[in-house]
Amino acid sequence: MSSPPRRVLVDDTDSRILYSSSWVSDSSGIQDQVGNFGPAFNSTLHGAFGDGTAQFEFTGVLLG
Repeated sequence: MSSPPRRVLVDDTDSRILYSSSWVSDSSGIQDQVGNFGPAFNSTLHGAFGDGTAQFEFTGVLLG
């Protein structure tokens, strides 16, 4: 029997995440009732208009 995949929580306001200039922050909470997994952590979301990049370092293994 295989283990379920681990869930990873990323706080999008963490200063170690580097966003390109096309990203915007939304802390209005307007999306908190959308989806199946509850509200966004700390009611914060980021979105990109056009091409956006976000970079952060992690230790671990990426599974396809």
